[in-house]
Amino acid sequence: ASKMQSNLLRNPRKFTLEQLSHSRKSIVKSKDPLKTCSNILLQTCKFTRDELPIRFRQQSVGLEQNVPPVLGSARRIIRSLNDASDRIESTVIPSTNLAGSPQLKDFNKTIKTVRQIIEEDSSSLLSSLKDEIEKRKRVYRMPLNEEESNQIEDTLMAFNSASIEWKVLMDQIEAVNQWNETVSNEANITEEVLNNELDRVVTDACVVEKVILKAYEDVSSLAVEKFGVCPNIQIKGDRNAKMRCIEPHLYFIFVEVLKNSVLAVLNRYSHSLSKEEYPPIIISLSIPNKSLSLFESGDEIGIRIEDEGGGFPIHVGNQIFKFFHTSQVEAQPTYTYSGGFGAPFAGLGCGLSLSRLYARYMGGDITLGSLPGSGAIAFINLRRNN
Repeated sequence: ASKMQSNLLRNPRKFTLEQLSHSRKSIVKSKDPLKTCSNILLQTCKFTRDELPIRFRQQSVGLEQNVPPVLGSARRIIRSLNDASDRIESTVIPSTNLAGSPQLKDFNKTIKTVRQIIEEDSSSLLSSLKDEIEKRKRVYRMPLNEEESNQIEDTLMAFNSASIEWKVLMDQIEAVNQWNETVSNEANITEEVLNNELDRVVTDACVVEKVILKAYEDVSSLAVEKFGVCPNIQIKGDRNAKMRCIEPHLYFIFVEVLKNSVLAVLNRYSHSLSKEEYPPIIISLSIPNKSLSLFESGDEIGIRIEDEGGGFPIHVGNQIFKFFHTSQVEAQPTYTYSGGFGAPFAGLGCGLSLSRLYARYMGGDITLGSLPGSGAIAFINLRRNN
């Protein structure tokens, strides 16, 4: 109990994308890549075993203290977090000869099991919590008061921010294990050989435009399925811009921002314009010139996504990044398009909240501006090297 209490008092140690990228480069440059990779594997396993239980227990305590007891959704994830902490702490990491050992197999199995449980319970937490809040308001006529709402908002921000790092740590374990296997079986190790394993965790030179196009392709497909049409996009500026990032996180950000812009344009023009006349969504990429004194590090990239969907009023702007905020009206199905059936296009009210957490994890942020009656602008500012 005293160990658990002391762990709850100390802050988790930092873990950055730059450290992971450096690990890959050190393997490539090493005179003995197998030994170097084994050392990185050992360090990674020890770090994860020591740090994950701290992160799990701190969030468990946060949920228990700040989510009102009448909202039972948090109980399941609290139990899962505490159980996961116990499982990981019970594993044994030998000080040497970790690669290929029974202890490593047990540790990897534990991490895999923990990940599956935590991800399932975490994904259901937001939807279940929202349902309970709505039920409390509509059925029992007992909406959350301001203090309870703020408590839940702060707790969900902390919980989801921490969960991003959990997943990165567990991705790292999987990737480093794969590196070790690759190094053991390859005579000549190059950076390209390790790219496939590393890219699941961090991409060193991600082409931002490619991620935008992939996100738009998926948003467009869903919009056509739901509404029969999707506005086009136009990409301008530094179209060859690259950055170090977690690519699935960047993809998620673009999907959520684009969905909001697409819906705004469709809602504004669907009854007045033909499909060919919808105004495009303008996406601008910008890397500031180092000659500008404010940007002499050259480490930033700015992405602006601008639509002509009418914008939003001031009171909405103050709420738009809060969990469970949504202005989406349920779509009406037609004989041709699926409308409200199947996977929803939007409406849970967590997409922008999570997107901002992903941006902040990558050293940046998202802000939204509105020109009421004209459109909205999303500014996504990120660190290129984190």
